[in-house]
Amino acid sequence: MDTRELDKIVSGIGSNPLSTITAMMLGANKRYKEKYTKEEREAMKQEREVARLEEIRCSQVRQGSCPSCKGKLTRGKKDKRNNYKRSWECRECEEFHLA
Repeated sequence: MDTRELDKIVSGIGSNPLSTITAMMLGANKRYKEKYTKEEREAMKQEREVARLEEIRCSQVRQGSCPSCKGKLTRGKKDKRNNYKRSWECRECEEFHLA
């Protein structure tokens, strides 16, 4: 997107602040794409996906549902060796989870 298109977006809508924000975001997105290589962007995307899946797993454990078999979890005590994280044991598959 060149500057003429950005000018059209900004001036076409008038004094609406959303048009300015939209134009700024389009420019930032273009700079983002130019700054990193395709491989780097793909690696960052994979890192975000791994973090998202880990957050989903932790959320399931905190809600008392086993992430692997969807069984019920029994809450264990906090352990000093695991930085005071609570261990959860599945009643069905007997797998331990930390959350």
